[in-house]
Amino acid sequence: MQLATAPTLTDWIGAGASVVAAIGGAGTLIIALILIIKQYRALSVTIDLSGKQEKALVATTEALNDEMAHRREDRLRQAVEAEERRWEQARKVRLLPFWGWPEKGDTDPLSAFLRPSGLSPRDLTTRFKVINRSDDRIRHVIVGVDQGPSPSCYLSHFERSAQVIPMPVLPPDEEARFYWKGAVTVSPLEVFVEFTDGAGARWRLHHRDGLSVAPRDE
Repeated sequence: MQLATAPTLTDWIGAGASVVAAIGGAGTLIIALILIIKQYRALSVTIDLSGKQEKALVATTEALNDEMAHRREDRLRQAVEAEERRWEQARKVRLLPFWGWPEKGDTDPLSAFLRPSGLSPRDLTTRFKVINRSDDRIRHVIVGVDQGPSPSCYLSHFERSAQVIPMPVLPPDEEARFYWKGAVTVSPLEVFVEFTDGAGARWRLHHRDGLSVAPRDE
């Protein structure tokens, strides 16, 4: 806001002298000078108030800008925290390979599961385990291989016999071991697990590529 430069007292007196010269008289001069001084002071006060108003407007604008910036930062922080919470449980699920003879305690239930097919636990050469290290259960657990066969069965500590996939529920702090009948010859081996978290979101954990949102079924 541009303000005109205030006339000085000298300017007012000079102008007043011209007026008085035209009117004449000492008394008239005194009265004219008094009026000029009063008008000068009134104008100075008005200009000073305008300057204060301009400063107040600038201060108010800066305060509003700061408030808007703080609100944007708060919304961004809340969005980041919400996204972190959304991924928190899924990040605590693990997909790990294991080799050798089936783990201790698996032989009998696997033998019973495989007996009708004529296979033995020794034929289960590809094995992955899913571990739920979160504080909530995961549901509808499916382990698979990109462009390859699905596992034949899975075992868990809380089930006494081998089961076919999908696994309905994997509780917190539990694991399930997935077995394939025979060797999986897909190369490279691209194993993944898909599961639904406690909030109903569907995830895919790839043993090499990591965690992502599960693709939607077409």
